[in-house]
Amino acid sequence: MRRPARALGTDGTAHRARSGHVPRGPVAHGPTRAGGFFPGVLGRAAPVRPPGWFQGPVPRSCHAVGRPVGSGRAAGLGTGSRDREHPGHGRGDRSGPPAAQRRHGSRRRLGCRSRCRPRRGLRHGRSRRFRPSRAGNGAAVTEILVVCTGNICRSPFAALYLADRLDRMAPGEFTVSSAGTFGLDGAPMDPRAARRLGSQGVDAATFRARSLDDASTAAADVVLTMTGEQRSEVVSRSPSLLKRAFTMREFAQLLENLLGATDAPQGRLRESIPRGQGDKAEERWRMLPRTLSSLRAVTTVPEPDVTDPYGRDDAAFDVMVDQLMPALRTILDAERAWRD
Repeated sequence: MRRPARALGTDGTAHRARSGHVPRGPVAHGPTRAGGFFPGVLGRAAPVRPPGWFQGPVPRSCHAVGRPVGSGRAAGLGTGSRDREHPGHGRGDRSGPPAAQRRHGSRRRLGCRSRCRPRRGLRHGRSRRFRPSRAGNGAAVTEILVVCTGNICRSPFAALYLADRLDRMAPGEFTVSSAGTFGLDGAPMDPRAARRLGSQGVDAATFRARSLDDASTAAADVVLTMTGEQRSEVVSRSPSLLKRAFTMREFAQLLENLLGATDAPQGRLRESIPRGQGDKAEERWRMLPRTLSSLRAVTTVPEPDVTDPYGRDDAAFDVMVDQLMPALRTILDAERAWRD
C-alpha cells in the first residue's frame, strides 16, 4: 500500500497530508504568510495572501466568496482553468482565518444578504400610474384624453365639447384634454373647426395645440382617438393603455351595446359595474373601460374612424362634425343615465 506523501505545515513541523490533499507530482516549497512552507508547483513559489483573500471574478452565489480559487483540488495541480491561471493556490494554503469567517467577512464587504437573492423591483411590463389629481373638494378627477394627428381640428373639437358638457353636468369631476401624435405645438384651432364648435356654444379662442407625451397618456383614465392607427400609436407608447384606449366612435358603439335597446338604460349600466362600486365618477370611469374592452370581441364597428378635414374644403369639416356629434352625445347620455 502506497503511503501518503509527507509535507511541512505552517509551523515548520512535518505532518501527514490529509486524504485528498496530497500533491500528485514533484513539488517545491514556497514561503507562506506564517513563515512556514507551502507545497506548490515545482519551481514556483506561492505569493503571500492576506486573510480573506479572493482572486477571480465574483461568483453568483455568496456561499463561494472567500474560498481560495481551485479549492477541492490538489494545490495548484488541478485541471480547471482557474488552477492553470493561478497555480499553487488551493486548499494546501491553510494560512489565514477559517473558511467560514472568510465567507461571512467577504459577504459583509460585498453587502450581500445571508442568502444571495436577486434584488426585486417592478415586474416586467408593469407600468407606473400617476396618482389621480384632486378637485377642489378633495374628490378624484377623471382624466379623459382625446387624440388626433395635428391637434387643431378633430381632437380639440371633441375635447372642448366634452369638457363643457361634463362640467355642466358634474362640475370639477372631469378633466378633458387633447393632444396630437404629430401635434402643431402652440398652434390655434383651425378657424373652420372653431366656428363649428362655436355654433355649439363652446369658445376655442384660448386653445393651443400640443404634442402627445408620456405624462399625459400615463395620467389618463380613458384615451379616445380619432382613428385605429392613432390608437395603435398610443398603445405602443403606453402598453398599459391596451384596455383603456378606444377610437371615439368605437367607444360610443360599445356604450350603446352595453346600454342596449331598453327603456331603462340606467339599469343596464348599473349591472355592468360591481354592486357597491361606481357611485363616484372616478370609480365608474376606471371600471367602465374594462367592461367595454370585454365587448370588443362581439362588437363590430363599421366605420371606427373620424375623417380628417385638415387642408380640405368646408364639406369635410361638416362630415367631421356629423361623425363626432352622435358619439359625443352617446357618451354624455350614458353619464347622465348613471346619475339619474
